[in-house]
Amino acid sequence: MQTITHFLLTTGINPFAFLPQEYAGKFDTSEGFSELLDTIFNALIDDGEISFPIINSEPHIVFISQHETDYKEYLKQNVSSAKFYKEFGLSFCNDVYDFINKFTAYHNV
Repeated sequence: MQTITHFLLTTGINPFAFLPQEYAGKFDTSEGFSELLDTIFNALIDDGEISFPIINSEPHIVFISQHETDYKEYLKQNVSSAKFYKEFGLSFCNDVYDFINKFTAYHNV
């Protein structure tokens, strides 16, 4: 949790670039940010409802298991870089560390 928390607090990239809209908006208040951290903690530790898709080379965080049957449809509806494509390249980061490495490389930060 320390690694992802540090990343979220220090990245200068707009959260709408890597989180679904409903979660990116949680950066607006301390209460919202705390809720986001709780969601991440529960997803990583408890229910596994988190994945790190790479859509057309751009890493994201979403709160759904990559094994859900409607996963690609979820991405099309909730992730900005997937909304505009009929088809898109999709791969996955292995874990949060891999996400941060690929994200910083993609955005040159």
